[in-house]
Amino acid sequence: MHQGTEGDVDFYRSVCTGVKTALELGVGAGRIAAALAKDGVRVTGVEQDAAMIALGKRKHPSPRITWVQADMRALDLGRRFPRVLLPYNGLFTLPSDADVVACFEAAARHLTEDGYLVFDFWVADDFHREDTEADESGWDAAEEEREPVGSVRYQGRMHDVFESTTWTREQQRVDASYRYVPRDGGTVLVSEVMSRYVLTTQLDGLLAAAGLEVLVRHGGFDQSAWDEDCDRMIVTARRSRGAS
Repeated sequence: MHQGTEGDVDFYRSVCTGVKTALELGVGAGRIAAALAKDGVRVTGVEQDAAMIALGKRKHPSPRITWVQADMRALDLGRRFPRVLLPYNGLFTLPSDADVVACFEAAARHLTEDGYLVFDFWVADDFHREDTEADESGWDAAEEEREPVGSVRYQGRMHDVFESTTWTREQQRVDASYRYVPRDGGTVLVSEVMSRYVLTTQLDGLLAAAGLEVLVRHGGFDQSAWDEDCDRMIVTARRSRGAS
């Protein structure tokens, strides 16, 4: 269903120009790792979901990709990389500030002295400030009242996909439920996706807690300058000067 953001693959390829190795956190099925591997970069891809790793190995059987099943919050490979990547809202898979800091600490552990952590995320600040009539339980958008958000083929059958969403402002959570409805009838499949957004005003403090600092912010994958009208932030961070 989700194929990335336009321009992100080329951006991460440019980020890794001239380096021999990179660590990708939340590598999924290897969409970006595969592109880097084709450029000659040896990628270590970390993914918690064994099924995603299996899919990635089938789709991208490259000797330059090393797949590691692990939790990116507790990762310790005992080596360092000139680039650590966390693409495509991977930051939002972390359910609390403590988890974000733990992930950033893991990234810092694996950075060389002059290495960069690079990640991108959807800017939720305006959404978070929205004046809605939501009650304490958040809001629901019922899938029965929506058009399909897409379609996928699974086990030889076409499924129309419907999305419903629950937002809880206090927890900064936007949780999505996807229903996969077979066009020819049969069992409806359901998947749940947790997303906890980080506000741009929180970011520097979370990085600092992990011994990292922002080097540059971009507002698009064309490396345009960041401003408050941008709907995405692409961050390049490094280990804080003086951090061990």
